[in-house]
Amino acid sequence: MKRVNGTKSHPAVGNDVGDHLGEEVTSFLGEEKQLHRFDDLTKVNPVTTYTVLKCLQARYGVDVFYTNAGSSLVAVNPFRPIPPLYTQELMKEYHTASHLQELKPHVFAVAEETYRNVEGQIPPVNQSIIVSGESGAGKTWTSRCLMRFYATVATSSTTPKGSITVERIEKRVLDSNPVMEAFEDDFDVTREAMFHLGIDQHMQNNVFKILAGLLHLGNVQFLEPEDESQVCELEDHIKGSAKMASSLLKVPVEQLLETFQLRTITAGKQQQVVKKPCLKAECETRRDCLAKVVYANVFDWLVKVINGNIYADPSEWSNFIGLLDVYGFESFPENHLEQLCINYANEKLQQHFVAHFLKAQQEEYATEGLEWSFVSYQDNQSCLDAIEGSPISLFSLLNEDPVPPELVLMLQQSQDALLQKLFPVAAMNQQTKKSDIKAQTKPVVVTVVSKFKGSLEQLMAILHSTTPHYIRCIKPNADCKAAVFSKDENQASCSCSSGWAVSPAEEEEALHSAVQDLFQQMHPTASLLSPAENGSGAAPVYCGNTKVFMTNSMLELLEARRARVLSEKASCIQCYWQKFKQRKLERQRQCATVIQSAVHSWMARRHFQRVRKAAAVIKRAWRKWKAKMDALAEEELDYVEEKLLTSVPGVASSRSCAQPPKLPPLSARIPFWPFGLALSMAPVTGSIRFHCKKSPLPYADTRPHALDCVLTGLNRILLDSCMLLST
Repeated sequence: MKRVNGTKSHPAVGNDVGDHLGEEVTSFLGEEKQLHRFDDLTKVNPVTTYTVLKCLQARYGVDVFYTNAGSSLVAVNPFRPIPPLYTQELMKEYHTASHLQELKPHVFAVAEETYRNVEGQIPPVNQSIIVSGESGAGKTWTSRCLMRFYATVATSSTTPKGSITVERIEKRVLDSNPVMEAFEDDFDVTREAMFHLGIDQHMQNNVFKILAGLLHLGNVQFLEPEDESQVCELEDHIKGSAKMASSLLKVPVEQLLETFQLRTITAGKQQQVVKKPCLKAECETRRDCLAKVVYANVFDWLVKVINGNIYADPSEWSNFIGLLDVYGFESFPENHLEQLCINYANEKLQQHFVAHFLKAQQEEYATEGLEWSFVSYQDNQSCLDAIEGSPISLFSLLNEDPVPPELVLMLQQSQDALLQKLFPVAAMNQQTKKSDIKAQTKPVVVTVVSKFKGSLEQLMAILHSTTPHYIRCIKPNADCKAAVFSKDENQASCSCSSGWAVSPAEEEEALHSAVQDLFQQMHPTASLLSPAENGSGAAPVYCGNTKVFMTNSMLELLEARRARVLSEKASCIQCYWQKFKQRKLERQRQCATVIQSAVHSWMARRHFQRVRKAAAVIKRAWRKWKAKMDALAEEELDYVEEKLLTSVPGVASSRSCAQPPKLPPLSARIPFWPFGLALSMAPVTGSIRFHCKKSPLPYADTRPHALDCVLTGLNRILLDSCMLLST
């Protein structure tokens, strides 16, 4: 480990990086088209302000506005609405993800991580999110997104009226922003938000009357007195403003002016009260002091009202997620107490950031038993001592000018109900009793500086008891234009911002910790190395008691090895999967062939059975018809034959006496029809001559046998004649 004794200013590749880093930076920036792929700035090598901003610029150019910086999140303001980036569906995706680290960097990832830590009771259970950045960097929008996420996931949609509860919580939480930030800017937005937070119209009127009185009070101007024994008079055209201010604050105008013009001094053992005229500058200071103390109390009262409306019953919860929206460092040509307090708060937060991450990391190394020299990091304690140290500091000097007690006493006597609530007499008397006996007539008051310091100390105590998460908001350009990223402006901004620290790669070698089985997964057969086994002083792997620490180069080596192993395993899985699919397809084809064969057999069998049934029906019908035709033909032939025999003279008598001639069988007679019938009627001698005509017999004309006769024409006639004559 190398020591770091503060940050150094390097001339870039250009002016911001030294010559010893020039080669590495040039090599890194040579693949500029791939810079937008770095979703974590700790993967940038070398880590310099220039390379980090170059990476952010590349991601900003492809509409990627969130980037991890180790355990912190960097958010660049796009200066244009991007609805798909904050949808309910995306909230659900981050809320239900099993591994948040696999998702892209997003403000929802930070919110979900804190929510899971509280749900899982991971110590320290209480969580805090510090959102920092300059004006216009998007802190308010980031805070609104965080509150909207918590309001959505805190209430289950499956519970009765769950969606209504979510909308109510979200409305109250989000309405706190307009009251706090638009309190002195947008009247309509402020009134609507105050109404949703439970401040009725009557109380709103009281608040705005007091604010109007303070505005009129700012117009009061004093004239220089002729000598120090005379009070400072008002300018003639300003007297109306003084009367209006006293009317709105509901205090007598004479008492109001007297508190500005005269200073009360208590002296002597008898505690004699003496009033001394104030100079013009002191009158104006007392006027401003009155306006500030009233405004501060009104603002504190609003904070209490808001907390009372959105604050859950302490008996119903035991843990919390704190959200801190802090303004960035300020430096103007003319700075006031406000800038001093803001920068003081940022110095405190910067110290907390450094202490939390660097101290915690080094303490972890010591706990794991690593032999290494501790890194000396830049500490801003000297700056904090100049602001808040004792006995002499900026705050100690400013605390010598507290709020004059007569101003507080005048406000206690106001007829305005809200001012009476803000400056109660009982509380002031209680504070007076606790003060020194010699100063009982002088109420104990708290200055703006001491109150701010006390409030900040309470805040830091809460932060130290929580698990902090940092979100750094960046303003890409001073003109608030979309798609414009100015590296020069952001370089100056990043160099003086809390929650932001970049160290050159050669001065500080980042170590990445992982569980021991990570190394075993990459090298199952290898034994873990220890610094003593490596032989050289700069071991790439350090083995602690329960963890393995490695340099960035070793991590990249392991990641490459892991990617190669995953590729091999993926190829193996693909091979077996393709074999499995091929075998499955072959089985499917065989099964399809068997099924097709069975179906074809069944269809053929079914067709044969139907044809056989049809043939049997036709056969029965044919036989029945044939029998009927045979019977009808035989009946007709018998009738014709009998008629012909009775029509020949002499034949009937001779036949009647004699025995009837023997006729040929029916099978012999029918084939010779109708020629046999014609020849039987012809004379025995001579030639035969006949005319063919349609038979008058409807049935005997049909051949009753199945075989066709092959004899046709004259041969058939002669044959029939011979056969008939022979019989």
